[in-house]
Amino acid sequence: MHWYLIALGVGVCVALQPTVNAALRREVGVAPVLILGTALVLVASIVVGLAWPEPARWDRVLKVRPDLWSGAIFGTCIIVGGMMAVPKLGAGPALGLILLGQLTFGLLIDHFGWYGVPQSPVTWTKGLGVAVIFGGFLLVNKG
Repeated sequence: MHWYLIALGVGVCVALQPTVNAALRREVGVAPVLILGTALVLVASIVVGLAWPEPARWDRVLKVRPDLWSGAIFGTCIIVGGMMAVPKLGAGPALGLILLGQLTFGLLIDHFGWYGVPQSPVTWTKGLGVAVIFGGFLLVNKG
């Protein structure tokens, strides 16, 4: 049960991050948001990384496939894209599209078992779930 609560909490963070970043961008501009925000992420990552109970495998860092490091670039895309989309579309519509993109691509990741995720084929019920999210997005935009 606690994994569901953790995932729900991450969802709240996904909703807050672009909204807060957009407000901060209006105050200070893009460069300070990215540079100082990344510095804060680095500090928090050091604290969490050092406190994490699983041992670090520093000897593997240079041996993994380079594409596995792309998550950092995706993080920058998420920050910049969200901070740009929320002021133009509103938080609800922008987050609806973000959620739709996450769910759709998540199904593809599961279907093909990319990056070591257990394979789980796309079914009509999963497709229906995406359609329901899309319907929710349309309803949010009707407002």
